[in-house]
Amino acid sequence: MMLIDGCFIVELFRKYNMKIPTHKDDPVLHICGIPNSIRRDLLLLENQLPLFVLSKLYDLIKGPDEHHEFSEVAAMYFNFELGGLGQNWTIGKREHLLHLYHAWCTSGLPEMPELNCIPVMPSAIELRESGVKFRAVQGGQLSDIKFKNRTLELPVLYVEDNTESKFRNLIAYEQHRQIRDINCFTDYATFMDCLINSSKDVEVLRRAGIFKNYLGNDEVVAQMFNKIGDHVAVSDSYYSEIFQNVNAHCNKRMNVWMAKLGRKYFHSPWASLSVLTAIVLLLLTAA
Repeated sequence: MMLIDGCFIVELFRKYNMKIPTHKDDPVLHICGIPNSIRRDLLLLENQLPLFVLSKLYDLIKGPDEHHEFSEVAAMYFNFELGGLGQNWTIGKREHLLHLYHAWCTSGLPEMPELNCIPVMPSAIELRESGVKFRAVQGGQLSDIKFKNRTLELPVLYVEDNTESKFRNLIAYEQHRQIRDINCFTDYATFMDCLINSSKDVEVLRRAGIFKNYLGNDEVVAQMFNKIGDHVAVSDSYYSEIFQNVNAHCNKRMNVWMAKLGRKYFHSPWASLSVLTAIVLLLLTAA
């Protein structure tokens, strides 16, 4: 069975990279829904084959004009889905395709910050009420979460049918690998679980351009992030500094008061003009 599965994967990648001819009615590449299902199945933890086995099969099958290593061919296949993430990565020694995909997604991450704190903070709605704004980072990695000048920057996430399955398997891989390293997907899921309590929080993030929701339902996205981290061990968070800075901002009463003042009296140019007019009249009366 491993041999059959391995040959299928090798031929799939070769077809995808146009190293062998394909036909327009090829169900693997051209029937709606099949390529998406295959990508999902390739990243299931229970479906992983040793990468050295796939590499050996590829070396036996590849043609004389195919000079790439199997890991590079696999990276080309996943590069389409990732939209160019991880362009500066090094292939190195990988156990299987899920490991390869994880390394591709997390390449170039800065070192784990030494600051540690409990991963807890207010939801998106509560942050907005405290004067925090949200900004989407196009083409960013999971590490591209920053909080500065009362603005929380987050990478754009495309939420589609395979998103939950992909996250669950990447988190499972992080939880069960034997080396201690940055658990970027685990930490990201925990961070988003803190931000999202309901569909209203998802709506705030979607309107800011942070979520591209192809599921069409904010409640489904909220449930996904609220459940995806269940029974997951979280230790030192990659986003400890973000948690600390956001909580420090929200704990300052002045920030909350100023945000409420802005929403109530300066939510539109006409409201601002009315307030200024009232102040001028008050000053003239006092004079």
